[in-house]
Amino acid sequence: MIADTHLLGPFRGHWFDKLRREWQMWRSFQTSLTLLSPDVVFFLGDIFDEGQWSNKEGFERYVSRFDELFKVNKNIERHVVVGNHDIGFHDYINPQRILWFSQTYPNSSLVGVVEIKNETFVLVNSMAMHGDYCQLCHKAEIEIERIGNEINNSAKQSNKNGKKKFLVRQKQPTVLMHFPLYRNNDMNCEGGDELNDIEIRKKEIFREKWECLSKDATKFIIDKLNPKVVFSGHTHYGCEVKHGNITEYTVASFSWRNNPMPSFLLAVYEEGKVSCDFKASKNTDVQLWEIDKSFASDVEMTTNTDYDGNFYIDKIIQDYFSSDLELVIKIFHQCNIKDTNLCYKVVEIPVPTTFFEYNESDDETYTPRAYNLGTIELDTNHPLQGISCSHLLGSTINRYIDFGSKFFT
Repeated sequence: MIADTHLLGPFRGHWFDKLRREWQMWRSFQTSLTLLSPDVVFFLGDIFDEGQWSNKEGFERYVSRFDELFKVNKNIERHVVVGNHDIGFHDYINPQRILWFSQTYPNSSLVGVVEIKNETFVLVNSMAMHGDYCQLCHKAEIEIERIGNEINNSAKQSNKNGKKKFLVRQKQPTVLMHFPLYRNNDMNCEGGDELNDIEIRKKEIFREKWECLSKDATKFIIDKLNPKVVFSGHTHYGCEVKHGNITEYTVASFSWRNNPMPSFLLAVYEEGKVSCDFKASKNTDVQLWEIDKSFASDVEMTTNTDYDGNFYIDKIIQDYFSSDLELVIKIFHQCNIKDTNLCYKVVEIPVPTTFFEYNESDDETYTPRAYNLGTIELDTNHPLQGISCSHLLGSTINRYIDFGSKFFT
């Protein structure tokens, strides 16, 4: 994540300052790509400093310089969120500049959606979040509602038989935008310690729709999209802040002209990864079990880790007798077992009820969340690890063994 590069134009700054800052950003960016090899690079707005004043010719020169400085190879995606210095604040936006920008950088005009490796990223135009019923804001709000409904409908399926439903996994998007969500100031921020006048700046009051989104726009985005995390820019200084159970990261400016300690943010997405000796454990059996204390437990879903050790579970479970129901993820492995023809080790990970319990009566207030397991290293004395010598017999035999154990143990 890179924010606020502010490439200078013909009106501001000395030519040597411009040359120096751009060389610094180019060198830092290309070195970072070489060392980190990211899948995608997101720019969080204000890539230009004088875009709001540029004519068509000036805009094209800006694009050429940006592409030269922040060039990526064919294996890396690059996406741009629009900022106020790119096209202007809400009241000063020229429709032509929106058109130029969106044609050059797709998904940047109002609200864009990018899918990368099972992750959904929603790119929001902050200047279209004023909520004043202008054409720009109205279209953006409709698009956010549509995206939110698609995400919710993918999880909330019809309940035909009046059974209780359990949602194991709900895809939550990552929201990217230029303005931060509403906050009074930076007093409650983690990070931002690069400020020389940190105590003074932290006490500065943010103006809604100028330094941050309004309270109403913030509530609208959170309610409609239910993001897992939010990334923003605009303030030029780093900040980590909580909005309920949602974390927002405001990324510091990448330019030395705006920040004495410019930086970027590297985000790593892992929704369940299995490793052995800290190397990806591929083709490892992963099962979702419905544990019933009174009746036989069921294997609700079986999957395998991919080449990189990743897995995810997306399953709806319906059950009449749900008062004592538990869900457990079981990982069957032979990490560092000498005789692999015998038993398997099994790691059992209970799924907290807050991540899957859902009643139809809660339809209006229920907010599904993803249960992120992170990386599970198998070559450890896991506190919930046991032995399974019946794993190869199949899930049906295992059900009978589990059912019988309730009476003979």
